[in-house]
Amino acid sequence: MPEQTITCPYCNNNFPLDKALSHQIRQQLDQELRLEYNSRLADEKQKILEQISKEIQEKNNMEIKALRDELEEKSRMLDEARNNELEFRKKQREVEDKEKNLELEIARRIDEERKRIVEKSSRKMRTSTN
Repeated sequence: MPEQTITCPYCNNNFPLDKALSHQIRQQLDQELRLEYNSRLADEKQKILEQISKEIQEKNNMEIKALRDELEEKSRMLDEARNNELEFRKKQREVEDKEKNLELEIARRIDEERKRIVEKSSRKMRTSTN
């Protein structure tokens, strides 16, 4: 079978038809493969970016939760410390009040005892002078 040729309309050179077609088909396939490759590459990049973004978001959420838990615990401890301090100060005031009341009671008893002694002495003196 004789080889079929094609003539270039610009330079009038003859080319084998199968080479011209195979070259054109190769170029078309090459272009299609490149487009498909670029499309898949873009899809993979997008998937990877989404996965990384998701992982970062999860990590951030865990860190935020840990920080919130820590803050909550410290707030609870601070409240407890404040309540303990308030209770301590209340008891301290009660003790101080009891001490003052005791001092006052002792002073009153001493005054009463002194008054009784003075009255007793006065009576003795009156009875001894009479």
